[in-house]
Amino acid sequence: MKTSIDITDDIYEALVQTSLTAEVSGELCKGARRHGSKNEDIVISCAANSPAQSQSAVVYVNIYTAGITIDGQTERDFPRMRELSKMAMRVLSHIRDRAFRVVFDTQGDEYVEATNEYVITNRLLYQIINE
Repeated sequence: MKTSIDITDDIYEALVQTSLTAEVSGELCKGARRHGSKNEDIVISCAANSPAQSQSAVVYVNIYTAGITIDGQTERDFPRMRELSKMAMRVLSHIRDRAFRVVFDTQGDEYVEATNEYVITNRLLYQIINE
């Protein structure tokens, strides 16, 4: 059976050489991003893991991106967020491995007030059959 750390490692390895990772200005991170980062970072975290013979987990792939300031208010950079969202859908929908299965589930975005940026949240369902 895989731990949540093992599952995070699997998704990291699947993403490390992709066009999505190459596109962002920051890093691909496991669990958390560097403190104070102002770059576009991708953060992978396993939120729920159900270890059993038929094991499933929920994995989030979050993409942090800067907002733009308009009249003193932080707004979404719609062109950039659209580009990253489409790329994420394309890349995350095509993760393939012989040992596990990944299904792209949902995508959304939200404002992070503490850092004046937005996060594109991608929810994946991870499945594996244990021997």
